[in-house]
Amino acid sequence: MRKKTAFFCHFSLSLLVVGTVLAIVFLLWYPGFYFRVLGTMDVLKAFIGVNLALGPVLTLILYKPNLLVDIYMIAAIQLAALVYGVSVIYQERPYYAVFSVDRFEILAERDVDLSNVPDSERFEKPWGQPLVVFANLPTDPEARNRIIHETLLEGKPDIHRRPELWSSYDERADDVISRARPLARLRESRPDIADEIMALMERYDNADQLVFVPIMGKKHVFSLVLDAQSKHPLEIIDADPWDIPAALARDSG
Repeated sequence: MRKKTAFFCHFSLSLLVVGTVLAIVFLLWYPGFYFRVLGTMDVLKAFIGVNLALGPVLTLILYKPNLLVDIYMIAAIQLAALVYGVSVIYQERPYYAVFSVDRFEILAERDVDLSNVPDSERFEKPWGQPLVVFANLPTDPEARNRIIHETLLEGKPDIHRRPELWSSYDERADDVISRARPLARLRESRPDIADEIMALMERYDNADQLVFVPIMGKKHVFSLVLDAQSKHPLEIIDADPWDIPAALARDSG
């Protein structure tokens, strides 16, 4: 087998593996807007670069028909990089989408401790989507003050990381919508992306029913658009909703 043939064989196999992983990432682990929110592109670029470029290029450089030791070493390095990259992407996948106070927080499975939750099986996420829940502040003043004290002074997790305080999203969806603001307000406050927001609104028949809340990304805050009727998340806009001028925020309330 010649060098070029070995290179193309290696590249084709790598392309198949990378393509399969990308399909799993976008369809199952990071569906819809979650990939963009979590800023996973940097990890994915490194993964693609190592497995689709570096491995085959090293084969092109080092391949010798009668000496396969170098090829085995390249394959071992590439396999190690593949396992590491896939494990990192998998561990960071969105497992919970928690609405807390006035925003959504996206958490990985390892971000939440279920060891003290007796019915933890109800927090298993559905296939291909994160589990969407609502974090409740206790209504009892004493219990509420205790949570605040534990969070601020004892370093314990905030309510969005305490599954014992979670409710089903469907049970509290009305509360989420009540804390959202009309999408038209975001368009008014951000003339730099007004055309993008208008184009989004035109894609839906009930544009007047579109609202938004903050959703915390890994690097910055996005605006999550929801349908006020169905109460379902639709898509995100790359705009920090807390940048809205105070006057507009008061008007929207």
